[in-house]
Amino acid sequence: MLSHLREQGFATLMEALTAERGRLARLFDEAGGLEPYLAQLDRRLGLAPGLDRATLLGGFCAEASFEGPGLRRICALLDASKAVTDGRRGKALAAWLAAAPERRAERWEEYRDQFLTQARQPRAALATKAILAAGDWVGDCLLTEQARVLALQEKLAALVTRDASAALARLGHAFLAGYEAAKRQRALLDYDDLILATRKLLATPGVAPWVLFKLDGGSTTF
Repeated sequence: MLSHLREQGFATLMEALTAERGRLARLFDEAGGLEPYLAQLDRRLGLAPGLDRATLLGGFCAEASFEGPGLRRICALLDASKAVTDGRRGKALAAWLAAAPERRAERWEEYRDQFLTQARQPRAALATKAILAAGDWVGDCLLTEQARVLALQEKLAALVTRDASAALARLGHAFLAGYEAAKRQRALLDYDDLILATRKLLATPGVAPWVLFKLDGGSTTF
């Protein structure tokens, strides 16, 4: 969690967990526990269990996963272009393509930025009109690779969300266990306990009418 928070932010986070501990407990109860909740998190984000950044990047950078010959031909076209943007992009793509798969993973951000903006949206122009005029295959190849880059960026973003959420869930689960143990040791109930107990009581079949009967002295007709 500290990789996502400043030092002062951790105290604020713990205050929030304390204030929302009732909702947090219900979240785990509805899921069936911490591990089932974490499994749900993977499913909601469209991630396979145990998937990590290294695995995603490894698959993306493997030679068989992209149109290498076409991209290398495009690099030659870009390198021969008089446009500065073409030349810059051509050199970046060529350097990535020439690297071994493990080195490509290390240069992912540089490669990604050739296809996506700083806002992580697809770039509108991937080459000048002169380059695209070489044939429809140029634009098709670049757009296919751009879609592949965007898909990986979205998966990596989902991984960050998953890992941060899982860390928060584990922290919250441990906090709840410690908090409940402290209350049991002292035989205490807090205000949330009273609310939750009342809700549970009223949700029990046949109990709510009885409670209402006691509150209004039997004036309510059921």
